[in-house]
Amino acid sequence: MPKASTADTLQAEGMKLFREWTHLHVKRPRILYHYTDATGLLGMLKTHRLWATNRRFLNDPTETSYAAEVILEVTDGKQAESYLAKRIPNGLRRKRVADQVRATIREIVSAYVNQDEHYLACFCENGDLLSQWRGYGSVGGGYAVGFVAEHLGLVQYQNVQKPEPIVQKVIYDPAVQQRITLKWLKFIIDWQNFCLESNERAKVDALDKGWLWFNWYLSQSLRCYKHPAYAEEAEWRVIQVGTAPEGGRAIQPNFRSGRRGIVEYVELNLPGVGDRLPLEIICYGPTLDPTITDRSLSLLCRGKGYENVSITKSQVPFAG
Repeated sequence: MPKASTADTLQAEGMKLFREWTHLHVKRPRILYHYTDATGLLGMLKTHRLWATNRRFLNDPTETSYAAEVILEVTDGKQAESYLAKRIPNGLRRKRVADQVRATIREIVSAYVNQDEHYLACFCENGDLLSQWRGYGSVGGGYAVGFVAEHLGLVQYQNVQKPEPIVQKVIYDPAVQQRITLKWLKFIIDWQNFCLESNERAKVDALDKGWLWFNWYLSQSLRCYKHPAYAEEAEWRVIQVGTAPEGGRAIQPNFRSGRRGIVEYVELNLPGVGDRLPLEIICYGPTLDPTITDRSLSLLCRGKGYENVSITKSQVPFAG
């Protein structure tokens, strides 16, 4: 017979999983690069703000939906069935727990996919990447703007009503995505079984401690799991939560023109930065004229108070 769970042991397991997840995002590279065009660069230096785009307007059409599929596949998979059989020998109880857990996860995931509003500013570890010059840098031009990563946001926000920007590492490996999800799934299975053992009439309470832990994990993973086809980017992202706990707006958005029409975005208030961005380097694209570009960037940086920014040219052999 499996050892019975208690509220204390399950809360300890939730805290352990929380620490494991947070640890994935703590060790940032010293510099992270944001690829942009001339309009984006001018906007940042003129306003001294980073812009984060609503996740629905990003270039990856599977943003959020890919992560949702990973989570639901694990939820309905063979390893979940095996764990249920191991932890809950009673067939009727096992079915009840399985049905409750799966239905609640589907409901929460669907709500995030369809209703959650969050905003992303995307960064790469590599500041001279050919795929980025092609995709984001105006067909070989453009700029990779390097920021001191420790100043781009918190590991986890502290203010629930007005969440601060946080920095998270994108996870591309499907095996890692599945392994982490399975750990959290085992946790919520044990939690819901414990609730039934404590009260035979227990229903899922999405606001109890166990489900709040799991809901938190879903919100994190849906924003950080990405298709492995994008792994070359080695992306980190600054995430601004846009939905307050009661369902209203946590931050007011703005709108700009983009390559595909009108785009919703927010200006980020980076905690502890002051009135200047933590900007250290600008690398300009391989098709831009070095003489003109060096001069114009030097004048721009001096004029906007970024005199110490290093300016370099891409080393990628690309003709555009």
